Amino acid sequence: MTDIADLENRLSAAMDRIATGLNTLGDVPPAASGDQSGDQSEEIAALKAALEEERTANAQLEARVKALTAAAEARASGDTDGEVAAVTGAHQQEIEAIRDAAAEERAAWAGLNQRLVRLRRSNKLMRSNTLALRQAASDMVVDPELINNSLQVELDAAIAAQELERAEADVIIKTLMPMVKTGTEGA
Repeated sequence: MTDIADLENRLSAAMDRIATGLNTLGDVPPAASGDQSGDQSEEIAALKAALEEERTANAQLEARVKALTAAAEARASGDTDGEVAAVTGAHQQEIEAIRDAAAEERAAWAGLNQRLVRLRRSNKLMRSNTLALRQAASDMVVDPELINNSLQVELDAAIAAQELERAEADVIIKTLMPMVKTGTEGA
């Protein structure tokens, strides 16, 4: 019965995270320029993907609660065939949960790779802009557009670095989460 209570607690925590994600989706301010709308649409897509992952995890937890409840009822009634079927179903669900966790981890690594590519691209642009600024400074020319472009590239690089750090944290979380879940279930 403590397994069922633990699963119910995890289920309610997942629902709270989903609600928080929905609240943050509603707080997204309208974009001021085309570049920002692209970044925001990426962020919205990432949030929607996270919401879908939470929904999937929620459905899995609900199915597992049902299976454990059925196993507890079968055990209480002395029905060994029902108990074996319930345990088998629970094991199948655990296997699916492990496969889903592996898929989530692969997706997190792919996201990390995309952020790393973006950061490298931003750094390359920043280096070329720095060279152009040096050339303009040595020619004693003030080019406001070059300065604005340089600042924009630097801002993009900072955003890319932040996204990379977020993706790294996501990979770490996705990698450790199955181990944490196994540790809490075994305790």
